[in-house]
Amino acid sequence: MVPNPVNPYALQKYAGERFAALWASSFNIETVSLRYFNVYGPGLDPHGPYALAVGAFILARKEGRPLTIFGDGTITRDYTHVSDVVQANLLAATSHRVGKGEVINIGTGSNNTIKALAEMVGGEIVYAAPRIEAHDSRADNLRAKELLGWEPTVSLAVGIAALKKEWGIA
Repeated sequence: MVPNPVNPYALQKYAGERFAALWASSFNIETVSLRYFNVYGPGLDPHGPYALAVGAFILARKEGRPLTIFGDGTITRDYTHVSDVVQANLLAATSHRVGKGEVINIGTGSNNTIKALAEMVGGEIVYAAPRIEAHDSRADNLRAKELLGWEPTVSLAVGIAALKKEWGIA
């Protein structure tokens, strides 16, 4: 897709990708930008304004509170396990097939509804007014496969089960 940032956060990320590509073409400095899609896993921070739904849901369940879904639960996201992101970074850092300012999506290539995520975490679900955000997000990871030989290995169900165990809510 042609980039079309819809908020300052997205614009800043896109500007960083463009700067990296410019440095590669202007000064022959090897760069590659990896676009991470909703990274979750051990060590996630469930607090703060940019906390992912995964962390918010895990924390709510741990504290015995209902899981709050903003909107009707049909928005979708591509959730990527941190171990898969680490592997992508290692491959990008050592690959001879990248370094000219490429931008590569690092995501599973599948998306799940926020309601399905909440159901995986378990517990009572409540609904609140929707937030202004993109309705759907899914990575096209073909370039990651072609340029890095990378493919995700941890499914959302397996990753959530491991987090629940880690947080003592299995």
